[in-house]
Amino acid sequence: MFSKSLLCKTLSIPFLLTVFLPLFYQVADGYAKTDTEQIVKMVQPIENLEVIGKKPLFKFTIEAPFSRENILVLLDGTDITPVIEIVSGGFTYTPIQIMAAGGHQIVVMGYTLDGEEFSYEFAFSSRHSQTFDEAYSTNDLTAVYSSIVSKSDDIDLPYTKVEANLASNSALKGNRWDISLKGNLRYLDQSDPVLEPQQKGIDLIDYLLTTSFTQDQLSLQAQAGDTIINQSENTLNQLARRGGTLSINYDDFTLSGFVVRGDEVYGFDGGLGLKTDDTDHIMGFSGEYSLLSKRITLKGFSIRGGEEGSFFGTSRDESAQKGNVYGLYLKTDFADGKFITEAEYDYARFDPDTTDDLGSDGDKAYRVGASGLFEKFDYKAAYKYFGRYYGVVGNRWLEKDWEGVVLEGGLNLTDHGIRAIYDQHHDN
Repeated sequence: MFSKSLLCKTLSIPFLLTVFLPLFYQVADGYAKTDTEQIVKMVQPIENLEVIGKKPLFKFTIEAPFSRENILVLLDGTDITPVIEIVSGGFTYTPIQIMAAGGHQIVVMGYTLDGEEFSYEFAFSSRHSQTFDEAYSTNDLTAVYSSIVSKSDDIDLPYTKVEANLASNSALKGNRWDISLKGNLRYLDQSDPVLEPQQKGIDLIDYLLTTSFTQDQLSLQAQAGDTIINQSENTLNQLARRGGTLSINYDDFTLSGFVVRGDEVYGFDGGLGLKTDDTDHIMGFSGEYSLLSKRITLKGFSIRGGEEGSFFGTSRDESAQKGNVYGLYLKTDFADGKFITEAEYDYARFDPDTTDDLGSDGDKAYRVGASGLFEKFDYKAAYKYFGRYYGVVGNRWLEKDWEGVVLEGGLNLTDHGIRAIYDQHHDN
């Protein structure tokens, strides 16, 4: 008589061979068919590897008859099917524009001529050179020559005119840092004198040099050139001036500073705009702290400086101004953009005309409001107060001696939009 345990051991080997071995071969055969029946393959570059080049060549093989009408190719979600080149046994693709460094994905989907559907995803990463992740310079030159054979005396046009513009965009990017330079260089010559502030010859119209560095939770950014300054709605908002900015961010805290020219310049007049003279330059600094995953933002700032009375972009009857302002700003967003609250308080000492003997006056401004967006509907409500003597250097269009309520809402449809605004205010 055999024991129960011995019987189990004796039957286990043939049982496994009889039942599970055929099943194993069936599964293995299925995996083998899946691998050998892959219709689309990326042969250059190799999938999941890094490719070096600004406009690398991509090669794909398709091991089944197909036509362009039956295939769709996407690069990072953008349809590139119209610019691929169909070749024997597959297709190739060369980017038209410089490819950004980093991770990418190509999706190839469609049907064979036999009606078999296929869809494949290929991942890879790219960089521009061995030394830099990105290294490129794009330069576009345009030139126009015009000549008038004859004209009447009442037509104010030069007989001959030559105008050329060079737009340049260059960048270098490493693992933790990047540098970029954008600018426009212009050449102008004509038979008649040119209107100010233009001048004949070569002139640097605008430029912006940006450098940044990032490591873990620390990031730094510096700019020099034609910058945009944004502090708050009641002070400096979208101020375009030549100068420089510096921003240091660590985790949820940001410290920023700027200095720009008080006047707006055309061309390369006035140098870099980095002087700290508060009679014709504007400067300031701010500290910003975010908490609760940026649902609450608190910001404090200070601005001081001066500007001349007449310069490019302003009317000729403006006076020279000087002043300083201190402000606090609070923003909350606990509903993912559906209910955003804002509050701001500012105190300024402002002299609207430095040529008289009246000096500066102090006054305040504040506002509270809420706004939000619900798919197709947006709204905004705010109460604002601006004192009679409140003013900010660099913001000549700022409201003064104003107190009231503004309500605004809009419905954005596919082909139409509806918007309503209610404004009730008075002199305070």
